[in-house]
Amino acid sequence: MLGQLNVWAATITTQIADLGAGLAGANGRAILLAQEVETKNAETQENLRQVMTAGASALNATIDGFRIELGKHEYAHNLARSQIEAVVAGAERKFQENHDIAGRDAHALYDGFSAECARRDADDAKRLGRQQEAGPGGAA
Repeated sequence: MLGQLNVWAATITTQIADLGAGLAGANGRAILLAQEVETKNAETQENLRQVMTAGASALNATIDGFRIELGKHEYAHNLARSQIEAVVAGAERKFQENHDIAGRDAHALYDGFSAECARRDADDAKRLGRQQEAGPGGAA
């Protein structure tokens, strides 16, 4: 029986040694796999960083482009506004000048018309006075 136990002990020892060798191989493969995972993780992080940097740069360039275009638009708007205001101010002055000229012309016309009416009234009064001096049926 002791012999049998020794055989089993040797078999078990051999199996334990084989199992230990298998576990060591598995541990080695697990360590290699963990290193590969870490390497892939680092590569993935670097790729994501590069994509993020490129995306941020593109986004900033687009924003800067929009700022430039907005500045151009604001400049054009302000220029157009000031030009329109200048035209309106000029038109307002011209309208006022025309209004003043029309007012002076209307006064001159009225004064001329009044003077002409007064002259005609005076002429008519003279004629009437001569006719009355000449008497009925007399000619002037």
